[in-house]
Amino acid sequence: TEAFKALTRDDLVGFHERWYVPDNMVVVAVGDFDGAAVARQLREAFGSVPRRAPPAAELAQEPVQIAPRRRVVADEAVQRAYVQMGWRTVSIFHPDLYPLDVLSYILTAGDSSVLVSKLRDDLGLVDGISSYSATPSYDAGFFVIAPVLEAAKLEEAEAAILAELDRLRSRPGGMSEADLKRVQTQMAAEEVYGQETAEGRASALGRNLLITGDVNFSERYLAGIRSVTPEQIQQVLEKYFRPEKHCVAILRPPAETT
Repeated sequence: TEAFKALTRDDLVGFHERWYVPDNMVVVAVGDFDGAAVARQLREAFGSVPRRAPPAAELAQEPVQIAPRRRVVADEAVQRAYVQMGWRTVSIFHPDLYPLDVLSYILTAGDSSVLVSKLRDDLGLVDGISSYSATPSYDAGFFVIAPVLEAAKLEEAEAAILAELDRLRSRPGGMSEADLKRVQTQMAAEEVYGQETAEGRASALGRNLLITGDVNFSERYLAGIRSVTPEQIQQVLEKYFRPEKHCVAILRPPAETT
């Protein structure tokens, strides 16, 4: 918060001048159009802007985590507990990207998913629960499970989440081929449907190029998702979801109000 309060107009202008340059820009056009006419319009709009490469962004490498981390913040402004349980994983260029994305879908996508059906519907421990696998291009990513619940149920809910991860990890063959095939089909359908419109297609192409440098990355992504096996799900659970790699952040109401 203090860092944002310290920002000045000069900071914003300087940021814009450094990064908003033609060599750092991607323009995507999709549909029935005259390519030469679009190219002329782009030259008219940006041709007079001096070309220069954007500055290199250097990020400090995070040390290897050797022990679990936990942070709890009490805030009178919240009525429920908001939890982020995370594990460090991989970048978007690592082959484990695909089983990690499939695992997230298995855990929390839809009412029949593992954690939603178990923790919300069967045990009544959470109001809702989501997950995601963040895999940036510039560094290792992280896998997050995020329940929202009554603060009084925090300990039981955390234990139940870890128990479900252990059950998936120790189950012979991981999940069944039929269940995995259903999940893969749903994920592929969502990816394809997201590109049915010209706007969706343009968004996918631009995102592919900006993040990976490969305008056809979506095609490789779908192929990777379809190739995931039950054994790979088990392997990523064993490789990344280890006790010493576990990080927990909790925002909750003060104890006396729960």
